[in-house]
Amino acid sequence: ACSFGFYKVINNSAIELSKLLMIIIISFLSANFTIIFFLKWIRKFSFRIFSIYRVILGLLILNYLYFLVYLTLLMLALAHDDRLLLSLLL
Repeated sequence: ACSFGFYKVINNSAIELSKLLMIIIISFLSANFTIIFFLKWIRKFSFRIFSIYRVILGLLILNYLYFLVYLTLLMLALAHDDRLLLSLLL
């Protein structure tokens, strides 16, 4: 599938082969630079900052989703005058 997509891009007259090769080379170099930078960072520091960041981000996302669902159910209960759902929510 990837090869067929690449074949379609090459045969497309809107993009030149030289531009495509330039994009591939730039992507390769930026990916290598990022990997090298990250490995040096890990040697110098640790995963602790990433762990803290991920835990805080996860808690924020869970909190957001909880209140999003809670407020949606509350609005539905108020809109339909559903006393059972209101009693469960409040």
